[in-house]
Amino acid sequence: MNISKQVKQHGRLRTFRMRALEANYTVKPLFGWDRTVCASDIKKFLECQALYLQWKEGDATGEQTVSEQVGEILHDETSKPVEQRLTDLASAITTVSNKAERERVVAEVTKLIAVSTAAQKEDSKGATVTKKEETLVYFDSYTNTFWYAKLDSTDLKYSDRGVYLNVIDQKAGRYRSAMQLSSVFFQAYVAKMSKAFGHTGPVRYAVRYLRDRFGNVLNTPEEKGYWLGQRLNETQDMSLYGTQVTIQKMEQAWKTGEFQPEPGHRCGTCQFAKSCPAGRNWNAEQDEQARLAALEEQEENDAIAVGAMLSTHNVQSNSRQAVA
Repeated sequence: MNISKQVKQHGRLRTFRMRALEANYTVKPLFGWDRTVCASDIKKFLECQALYLQWKEGDATGEQTVSEQVGEILHDETSKPVEQRLTDLASAITTVSNKAERERVVAEVTKLIAVSTAAQKEDSKGATVTKKEETLVYFDSYTNTFWYAKLDSTDLKYSDRGVYLNVIDQKAGRYRSAMQLSSVFFQAYVAKMSKAFGHTGPVRYAVRYLRDRFGNVLNTPEEKGYWLGQRLNETQDMSLYGTQVTIQKMEQAWKTGEFQPEPGHRCGTCQFAKSCPAGRNWNAEQDEQARLAALEEQEENDAIAVGAMLSTHNVQSNSRQAVA
């Protein structure tokens, strides 16, 4: 494995590593497991075990896409007090070089921040506690692991149900999936079980979408609230069970030192596509297929061109013979 340098990414130092595939087509860990889990860990592990390992062990990611950078800027800026937010967003957009496109992205981010700020302000009305980027920890005795939840926005509020904790997971993209709801349930469960802010009552949780399904920034965010009460309902119980089973699979992977890559179309957009061996192989195969397809197309075009030339030549030859 070639370790070349450390770079600061995502608020921490990450190391560029060229991973290698083992004989059994797995990726091997460098360190031991710290027995900590967050919602992002679970999502990454289910998507691709090698992706989870590289992220968990601090491998440097590739270049950010525009959407990834927009999401990160929005997340960072809305966690700050309003007076401390960036006034020169253009300087923060480093993934776009075209001036006109940069201006479009800046305008989009500005609107996203405004919509998010208005929604958070509404959340905080009448709240006795309001927190942004609050990190909570709960020890799950069933899996013998520490569960971490970093909450985008949390408010302790009153309603006809009495005092409740409002937990919001904000999304800047148009993509929607069941995993996003599972992730915010995980955060709400950690908040409830850790008795966040001394609260022992119900928890309302929701995924807040700032865009519609076509990618347009919404004037009013979309969200659907769910309630976590004294007892879990059937859906919540199944989600908790699925989380615990996944963590047991994580533990097994750490014990054996075998993390299975899941090569496929996701490798085309994976942050570790250039450093993960499975990602490198998959992309190399795609490049080779594209090369062969282009070569085949060129050969077909050449054959068509030759056929057209021969046809033209025969027509001209027949014309001359007819004249003679």
